[in-house]
Amino acid sequence: MVACILAWLLFFYTTLYPFCLRHESVNYLLKQNFHRGAAICTIQKDGVKYLDEWVDYNFAIGFEKIYIYDNSDNFELRKWYEGRSRNADQIDIKHFPGEARQMESIGDCGKAIKRERSHSWIAFIDIDEFIVFKESPKKYHNIMDLLDTVSPSAGGLAINWEYFLFNNQTKYEPKPVTKRFQSRGNPDIHVKTIARTSKFASQGGTPHNVLYTDGADSVDTSGNKLHKEPWFNPKLTTDIVVLQHFFTKSIEEFQLRCARGRADIAKQNVLTVPLYCMNKTEIMTQLPEAKDRVFDDSAWQLLKESLPEVYAKYDDEDMIMH
Repeated sequence: MVACILAWLLFFYTTLYPFCLRHESVNYLLKQNFHRGAAICTIQKDGVKYLDEWVDYNFAIGFEKIYIYDNSDNFELRKWYEGRSRNADQIDIKHFPGEARQMESIGDCGKAIKRERSHSWIAFIDIDEFIVFKESPKKYHNIMDLLDTVSPSAGGLAINWEYFLFNNQTKYEPKPVTKRFQSRGNPDIHVKTIARTSKFASQGGTPHNVLYTDGADSVDTSGNKLHKEPWFNPKLTTDIVVLQHFFTKSIEEFQLRCARGRADIAKQNVLTVPLYCMNKTEIMTQLPEAKDRVFDDSAWQLLKESLPEVYAKYDDEDMIMH
């Protein structure tokens, strides 16, 4: 009897179980164990002063959990986390020092969530990037409502960038980024990825894409596959959702990248990138504002409406000054 049971178990794990994992209908049932919800994996370095706004915004659009890998040498997020009262139980921080560890953090975070089956989707975005729903009137207000529309066969959703540059600002101000910078350029072909956890395999070759199981691809909101170069979407599909990228902030903040290093590039390589280390005139020559800039305060309005007790005062201050 025991021998029969052992033989059956051996058959199941060596033959039947692998077959089930490959078979689409059975595999679909197995994957339903993932909790329906979306999380974010990100990595930061010297970005504490921007975190509250970014975290508040992402909880406002429906993300349930945010995993922040701290690339600072001294674990600067510990103090920030201990002082934060809003949604602290929905934030997980991990000290992750060392040079050029962004790609490693993507793999580590994605695989951990997949093991736990704690969320069905994972967004791999940075703390200067904000997901913005674009339709007017807006069709979606919650990230899961959008992700529910993605084809079940797709590995994930790719979202095009929209760039925000200096907006004629030279110095840092202790105000929300989405309040300070409200003039953007046209959409960019670069994308970032929200991956379906069940299909996540590992980090890709860039921070813009990941690798999937079953040969799956990311798609845009029109269903177009990003196959050959999954970090680009030349179709610029931005009618429903975009990723607003506050790339430079002020001249002063942009130049700090030269001295401090970044989580995605080794310090010695950052110092060979001349743009970060140029003076103001040189930077503005190399990275000019778009001539056809568009006023866009979408992210700010959503943030302010979601937490008026925290953010409405910044508009009130402007009214007093004027």
